[in-house]
Amino acid sequence: MDRPLMNFEQAERRFRELQKHRDRGDLDDNQYRVEVAKLLFRDAQGVFWMIDADDGMWLCNHGECWEVGDPHAERSTESAPETKRQRRRWGVVASAVALGALLGLIGVFVLQRWSILPGGAVPPEPTTSPQVQVAIASPADGSRVALDQEVAIESTIQSASGLEVVDRVELQVNGQTLAGQPLRPRLQPGQTSLPLSQPWLPTSAGEHQVTVFALSAQGEPLGQATITLNATEASDEALPEPACTPGATLVGDVTIPSGTAFRPAIQMEKVWQVRNSGTCAWGMGYELVRVGGEELGAPDTVTVPPTAADASADLAVPFQAPEESGAYTNTWQLRSPDGTLFGPLLGLSIVVESQAQESLAPSTPASLKATVAEDGQAVRLTWQDRSDNEDAFRVYREDVEASIGLAPANARFFMDNAVICGNTYRYGVVAFNAVGASPMSEIAEVNLPRCTPADAPPTLVLTVVPTQVMASEPITIVFQANDDLGVTQVTVKGEATGQPELDAGRTFPCSDLICAGSWPVTPTAEVSTTLVLVAVARDSSGQESESARMTVAVRPRE
Repeated sequence: MDRPLMNFEQAERRFRELQKHRDRGDLDDNQYRVEVAKLLFRDAQGVFWMIDADDGMWLCNHGECWEVGDPHAERSTESAPETKRQRRRWGVVASAVALGALLGLIGVFVLQRWSILPGGAVPPEPTTSPQVQVAIASPADGSRVALDQEVAIESTIQSASGLEVVDRVELQVNGQTLAGQPLRPRLQPGQTSLPLSQPWLPTSAGEHQVTVFALSAQGEPLGQATITLNATEASDEALPEPACTPGATLVGDVTIPSGTAFRPAIQMEKVWQVRNSGTCAWGMGYELVRVGGEELGAPDTVTVPPTAADASADLAVPFQAPEESGAYTNTWQLRSPDGTLFGPLLGLSIVVESQAQESLAPSTPASLKATVAEDGQAVRLTWQDRSDNEDAFRVYREDVEASIGLAPANARFFMDNAVICGNTYRYGVVAFNAVGASPMSEIAEVNLPRCTPADAPPTLVLTVVPTQVMASEPITIVFQANDDLGVTQVTVKGEATGQPELDAGRTFPCSDLICAGSWPVTPTAEVSTTLVLVAVARDSSGQESESARMTVAVRPRE
């Protein structure tokens, strides 16, 4: 007989954690009941068990109906007639309530809160959307991780109204807070998205609930995301590949070309422009570290600015030329939160000469103008370059504290594509080199035209309960699709699962702005396997959503 996926102690411990989260307000009542419904499991004798969400009472099912049970006591082979009648009455009620909670609770929760199954009409209850959305990108939910090897929990927090409401982010494992990171020092005014990386060292084998919380200054949870990870001893069986891989590519030296001469004791700043060529976002915990050469008055590590995959960042390190003449070098490299060095070696090479030409900061750019470009989708900046010694120009926008981009030496224009229709923006430009920056240019202001309605593709959320089952046990696939013009259909199917019903797929017709539904399926398996499920929603204009994917682990019966 296979070992059950959960035991009584684990389920009771998780139930107590869920009660605490509900009492603290981290979960509303519907969310709490959905999570409790997921605690259903089968014991070694083939009996199904679940916990009543209201009173914590154990219910069991031997194949006929649900009844009150006590997993911690010896079950008598004989029962009094009255007790049997009581159990039978409990079975009639509990089978409707508990089985519905297992196979339909998530679907009912979605339908009652947002919409209806296709074909009906139920008014949605008013709800308040989370202020902040938290998404864990890596590791994937249900992944196995190596015991005693640090894991980077990669996540992203975002809010359309800005992240200023977020004071800190906490990492919790099995309900215990392991680390808290203040966010406000890293946020720019108006910033709406930030990648994060938080290290966790699994020290005990088994299943762990990992949660990332975004909290206000008062400790109020503004958003959260939870995944389940299974820590296991390293073995001959390879652990799954990480969901993302860090990478970097040097775009070019912004300041201090190799062999530049400086006078002794001159302050300088080396800037490299580097592209994030990996699949992991650079967030908290990513650093630029010195890996060789002289110190030259620089810190040993420099924090890397938050950078999404395929975006570029300017990595700046302050230096001071030594007092003695000679040639000096040092080397830097990026480091991920788990201590892995990655990307190219970034070098600084200078010559210190007492007779070197004095270095001066460049002059201020003049005649800055800002105009609407690309049919209102961008702003074009132009200016007059009044220096011949700048290494680059930094462009600033009033609503963002840091520079929004660089233009190379001798440049005369810059395009800002990160703008929103209907807004007013104010810009300034400075020229800079290794020894300093010019004063800010005069300010240029531009008003973008009003927004016109756009037909966006639909959004889709896919859920499966439970995500781990034995063969011939049911799973329930639940979806919710949203669109500004209306959803016409949602298609759900397996991806080469070998399960005829899943691979054939099912299309659900829809006729509203929000469409939700559920699909109970019973998978079979001769060997342990992972089923991949894919769903796509289509709107009334024919646009399709991005594919939503979920996995289910199926274990055979012996």
